Amino acid sequence: MDLLMVIDWILRLPAELELELRSDIQKMEGECVMPYVSSFERIGLQIGRQEGRQEGQVELLGRLLARRFGDLPAAVQNRLQQASAAQLLAWGERVFDAATLEDVLGWEEGKTTP
Repeated sequence: MDLLMVIDWILRLPAELELELRSDIQKMEGECVMPYVSSFERIGLQIGRQEGRQEGQVELLGRLLARRFGDLPAAVQNRLQQASAAQLLAWGERVFDAATLEDVLGWEEGKTTP
């Protein structure tokens, strides 16, 4: 694309050929389904996706806990925010079987309170 921009800047085409060139460029862009992504961009995308998944897990688990046990204390909300992906998954699996909020979050490392 950069090369085409330079050529367009240097060489002025007749209107008919310019339309043909634009049509060809649009076809090329349409064929290019996946643009080149550098390794830095891939790493950034991977990190961003992981962070997004974890934020979604925190939000969903918080909503499930609040629906099941009522308003969540600030300490519980903070604990959810600080939890690892593995902790969130384990807690999520306990939501439907636990009798109390402490049963969901308290099983980790012998803790009995959120």
